[in-house]
Amino acid sequence: MQLTPEGKLKPYASGFRSPNGLGFDEKGRLFVTDNQGDWLGTSKLYHVEEGKFYGHPTSLVWRPGFPDVDPLTLPVKTLDSMRTVESIAFPHELMAHSPTQIVLDNTGGRFGPFANQLFVGDMDFAHLLRILPDEVDGQIQGACVPFLTKQAPMAFRCGLAITD
Repeated sequence: MQLTPEGKLKPYASGFRSPNGLGFDEKGRLFVTDNQGDWLGTSKLYHVEEGKFYGHPTSLVWRPGFPDVDPLTLPVKTLDSMRTVESIAFPHELMAHSPTQIVLDNTGGRFGPFANQLFVGDMDFAHLLRILPDEVDGQIQGACVPFLTKQAPMAFRCGLAITD
């Protein structure tokens, strides 16, 4: 949903399964993390644009002009033709199970050589990921790399049950 400066609420994009985080890059582009599960084999980072569908079929019933059909009965090929491809797929079991908030380093260099770069945490892994986006023909794609990991003395906690 989008809340306009005039106070109107309007649909913006659809198709997210379980988005845990959203944020903007230095150009003001919206990004959303979405959890693996159901039809998602791994968690993803999407560059979100107005009117686009990001894959979870249950939200199709809210699209104007969508036929009176149960979207869960649509063939996979049909759904795949409608989906917007993710910018980054987080390697499951290695990088993310439940990616969280997207954070932009907007410190102007006070955080080191990472000005205007994006970072993402995870609920299941005690680490922080650095996002390496690249725009190709108007599409954002890229990779993620570990930035901080659970290693002493810099270990930090995550959303899993704390045992220490």
